[in-house]
Amino acid sequence: MYVPNATAIIYGHPLIKSESVPRPPPLRTHAKIRPKVLAFQLEEDDMVRWSDARDLGGSDDFQKIQRFHRYAPYYLPAPCRQTILHTGSGEYRTGIVVATNFTSREDLELAKDVDRIEKMRVILGVTTPPRWRTPVLSGDDY
Repeated sequence: MYVPNATAIIYGHPLIKSESVPRPPPLRTHAKIRPKVLAFQLEEDDMVRWSDARDLGGSDDFQKIQRFHRYAPYYLPAPCRQTILHTGSGEYRTGIVVATNFTSREDLELAKDVDRIEKMRVILGVTTPPRWRTPVLSGDDY
């Protein structure tokens, strides 16, 4: 169970603190500012483990990952979005977005909500804080 402002260790990992969340980039007010998302990067194993922990069914890993994508937004605090992230090594991963710099100032402010970030980390079952990353964007959207 999540407890706001808890000082205990949850799932054997220290709580996320404000100093462990990277500073946000500037709000994207023009094309020269690159779009970024503050996101938890997930591996396939993370999504399979998440689905298994909630008994969502699925006879193989592919089905469990599909169930993660379908049901995770219902478990996470709104607004919750999923995206595809560039890893920097030419690979792509699923990302659960905490905040962005390209939709509104309110979305950018979510990067400062440490209680919300910690709640998301616990629900996702990951051990690392989110990082600012470059999302894969559709040319039609931006």
